[in-house]
Amino acid sequence: YHWWEKEDIYAFDGHGFLYFPQAVHLYAPFAWQQWPEDLHEFNQRPFTETLRSHFRLRAGEAFFRVCTVAFFAWALFQLAGLINGRDGPPNSWLVISLLSLPAMVTGAANGQFNTHLAAAVILAAVSIARQQWNWATFWLVLAVIIKPHGVIALLLFGALYPKLWWRLPIGMIAFILISFIHYDPGYVIAQWKDFIRMLTVSS
Repeated sequence: YHWWEKEDIYAFDGHGFLYFPQAVHLYAPFAWQQWPEDLHEFNQRPFTETLRSHFRLRAGEAFFRVCTVAFFAWALFQLAGLINGRDGPPNSWLVISLLSLPAMVTGAANGQFNTHLAAAVILAAVSIARQQWNWATFWLVLAVIIKPHGVIALLLFGALYPKLWWRLPIGMIAFILISFIHYDPGYVIAQWKDFIRMLTVSS
């Protein structure tokens, strides 16, 4: 809602929205109702009360968490398929899922992007192992959109695999262009400036 209403999305206090501007597009499909202005007071209220007054918001949150678990489970399934081979049954998927369950549950409960970032990096590694370089580029760029920490994986894999050397710059051009999915380019540029200012404040 803030994005499309041209409101500032950064708070400059080390809290709130700490991602690249493009990340708003990842949560937009789940923003079924605008958040109340006083989040602290809202979070202090009983859940049943907020469910009655903000049902669409709570439903969007729940759906976001379901998609979080599904995305991470699918990434683990792809990893298990790589371990077992294309023709073998993904027997290791259950073991990997059980080992990853604490992190998956914590990420889904918090509603943060850490689980999405882990899934994107896993899928990038699987794609590299299968020599699917275009898909690897897609997942690495998506990892950066999900969370700035994704830059670490992008630089690491980009340095290790020459097949990514020309693909990743193209992917990063797309990364920049995605942020301009907005009717006012001037607003997008202003948010990029605020993002850089937010980084200096948070650090």
